[in-house]
Amino acid sequence: MNVVVVLEVVALTLVPVGAYAMMWFLVFAPGRYRQAACAVLTVPYWLLKRRMGGLRRRGRPVTDAPVVDPFAALGVQFALGRLTAELEALAADREVFARGFRVAATQAAYDDVLEQACVLAQVPVQRDKHDNREVTRLIEEAALAERGWNW
Repeated sequence: MNVVVVLEVVALTLVPVGAYAMMWFLVFAPGRYRQAACAVLTVPYWLLKRRMGGLRRRGRPVTDAPVVDPFAALGVQFALGRLTAELEALAADREVFARGFRVAATQAAYDDVLEQACVLAQVPVQRDKHDNREVTRLIEEAALAERGWNW
């Protein structure tokens, strides 16, 4: 019989039996045996974590930068464009029912989507409930335009 086949058969039978035994020790075993089973499980994790930490200390590149979904940015730009067009249409049409409420609701939605855009573009958002909303909106729009956003 081939040695590899024998090793595969042994591994396929011993791994589930070992996993079942570890589960039994973690659930049903008395105190000191349960502690030993926990140690058997945590020591390899601790060693692996220590080894990975050692790689970081030696100057290997670590990519902790947030990954921005480009389609999320496109969706936010599309929403900003749609809300801008809706605000312009409301400003042009004087016969719309409850025009003030619609303008206020659309402006609030625009501000929320503008805040999402600032988060995606990593623009610091400075919102204060006592702050002048128009000035803050212009600052955020200018910062987004500076980063290449258009809508």
